[in-house]
Amino acid sequence: MTVKDQNPPKPQPASATSQARTANTQRPKSVQQWSVVDVQKWLRRHCGDYYHLYCESFLEQEVTGRCLVRMNENSLMRLGIIHPEHRQFIWREIAKLRLRSSILYLRDQERRLANNVANTAVNNQY
Repeated sequence: MTVKDQNPPKPQPASATSQARTANTQRPKSVQQWSVVDVQKWLRRHCGDYYHLYCESFLEQEVTGRCLVRMNENSLMRLGIIHPEHRQFIWREIAKLRLRSSILYLRDQERRLANNVANTAVNNQY
């Protein structure tokens, strides 16, 4: 018998479970807010074949999300990624990340604009 079996979870009210579900569906933090640990997770997930070769370099230089999306091929060279194929692969993954971030940002802006227009229209009716 485990500790879990001895202490079964208490049932939560419906409102608490819906709040938890809402919290789980929220968008993850933006790349600009990533810590060094977040970048390490991204590097392992998206550049797994090269993770063991370059994770120390990223750690030593304390590469954050903000730094990651500003990197270019020269930056990667200075990090010690001298093999052209490795550098190209990691550069492409960074470019994809940058593109996804830009798309999310633009969608947020469109939503805000649509909400502002809708709110203005409602306010003008009264």
